[in-house]
Amino acid sequence: MADQAGPIPPVPPIPLSDTPPTKPKAPPGPEKSRVPDARLTDDDIRRISLIYLSFLALAVGIVTGFGAFAFRELIGLLHNIFFLGKFSFNYNSNLFTPASPWGVLIILAPVIGSVAVTFLITKFAPVAMAYRRS
Repeated sequence: MADQAGPIPPVPPIPLSDTPPTKPKAPPGPEKSRVPDARLTDDDIRRISLIYLSFLALAVGIVTGFGAFAFRELIGLLHNIFFLGKFSFNYNSNLFTPASPWGVLIILAPVIGSVAVTFLITKFAPVAMAYRRS
C-alpha cells in the first residue's frame, strides 16, 4: 500500500544560524609543535608470525590452567582447614560438609578471612584502599 503513494520528497536542511561555520583559531605559539606526531606508521608496527602468536597463546593458556588448578586446590585446602580441621587438598563441592569440629565458633571463619584480606590489602595493595573509600 505504501508503494501507491509515490516517493516522499526530501526535506531541506534547516540552518541553525545565518553565519557560516568558521574554523577554530589555533592558539598562539611556535609554528611547529614540540610534541611528536603520535600516529603509527607501517615501520612502527611489529609484525609477528601466526605460528609464534599461536605458541604464545598456548603458553598463556597452559599457565592460566595451572593457575586455575592451584586456585581451586587452595580453596579446598582452606575449606578443609577451617570447616573440617584437617590439612587436605581434597574437596568435592557435590558432597555435603559434615558438622565442623569447631562447633559454634565456625561462625568466626568469615571474620578471620576478612581480617586476613584487610591485612593483605593494606600491606601489599594500598591503592585498593582508595577505591573502597569512594
